[in-house]
Amino acid sequence: MSNFTQGPWNIFPHTNGRLGCTIAFEGRDTGFTSTDICVVMPEDDNGAAIRVADANARLIAAAPDLLRALLKVQTDMLRTDFEWDALRTEYILEYVRAALERAGA
Repeated sequence: MSNFTQGPWNIFPHTNGRLGCTIAFEGRDTGFTSTDICVVMPEDDNGAAIRVADANARLIAAAPDLLRALLKVQTDMLRTDFEWDALRTEYILEYVRAALERAGA
């Protein structure tokens, strides 16, 4: 797998009247340090454009969670002893639901 900045990625709204936000990683073990992932800006200053930019920011910030959920599903499904029982299915779906919720889906 390619290297990427590990999560969690957080959304930091711009201040001082600027539109948009920055997606950044905050290192928990090293105190407050921040690595910018990207900046998300609306195409315009109207409500619809701002809502689209906000949805894009949520989706981008959820990328590490979505990847982790997909890897968990893949790992469990490729196990030779994997069985589709209700408990295992619910366990896997917890990862998927959490990632989708963070993405705003």
